[in-house]
Amino acid sequence: MITKLKEQMFLNAEMSTAEIESRFTQITKLLFENFAIQKGEKVYLFKEIEFYFYNKHHQDIITHPRISDSLCWYVNDFGGIDLNFPSEICKKDETDTTGRNARKYVLDDSSYFGGILIRQLISEDKNEILERPWACAELFRLHHAIEQDDNFPSLVERNNGMVGYVCKPRLNLLTGKQTIKRKVDYILGEYLSHPDREKLYEEFTTFKDKRYRYVRCGQLQHDNETNELYLSPRLKDKEKGHPEFYQRLTNLLRDCGMKPIELKCTRDYWARDYMPIQLGENEFLKYQYYPDYLMRSSDPKDAETRTECSNVLSGMGINCRSTKLIIDGGNMGHADHI
Repeated sequence: MITKLKEQMFLNAEMSTAEIESRFTQITKLLFENFAIQKGEKVYLFKEIEFYFYNKHHQDIITHPRISDSLCWYVNDFGGIDLNFPSEICKKDETDTTGRNARKYVLDDSSYFGGILIRQLISEDKNEILERPWACAELFRLHHAIEQDDNFPSLVERNNGMVGYVCKPRLNLLTGKQTIKRKVDYILGEYLSHPDREKLYEEFTTFKDKRYRYVRCGQLQHDNETNELYLSPRLKDKEKGHPEFYQRLTNLLRDCGMKPIELKCTRDYWARDYMPIQLGENEFLKYQYYPDYLMRSSDPKDAETRTECSNVLSGMGINCRSTKLIIDGGNMGHADHI
């Protein structure tokens, strides 16, 4: 697996945005499922990572410039730890306003650099979580200077099984009331020369909301761990539902101490087909529900029975992630081992 990881980590100055983003996804899968960080006897799994990479086609200006080989640990400017991509950028001397010599970067079409910020790690026994970049970087501090230190963290292969994850925007790219213009102007202070400033403002706006943060999911929430049951009111419809069954079911549930909650805006009673998948206690995943048996039916009325989940979720107070995958939720199942 290490050979495969090295191949995926090899980004360069000519790669397109589509190629880079594809690599981000493939690297995430490799790190989550096949690698860990080992320090002495302790093993930590990747729980949350963020990607940063700059080249002429992918001008993610928030990325810290660096010169590095691939797969090198890098303590970034904010005290976190990155796993570097191969990175090349020119540096030149400059005399500042006080007459002192300073070395600054030259950002041009030949520049490419970046890395993977480690935001969270979890111990293999699940008893310890290192939250936030600074805590993760603590693993790399205070090591022997004059003898070989076997406790220095290293990337090791580990079969972690199949791992799910969600993609989210990166955190803290803007702080407080900071504007994009002021942020980019501050960043450009590191450079002796750089591309057009206005263009970089636009690029920052584009990349600010990119989902380059990958968060490991735990096991899917099982039905026996949930405490609320929702039903579509269509089930009690006299013409298109099953009112007698609805009455027997709700009576039985109440006898068991459960009070079902009615959904709004449903177009059929098979709610599991279109309602979101529960990933955790307060985390849900909404998918695209376009079943062939409705959308390709010769009867146009069949398509009208497709429920738009967003309308149902409105007002429920559920924080829902989204995917473009087309799924029939009735086919979803939970598995502890794959």
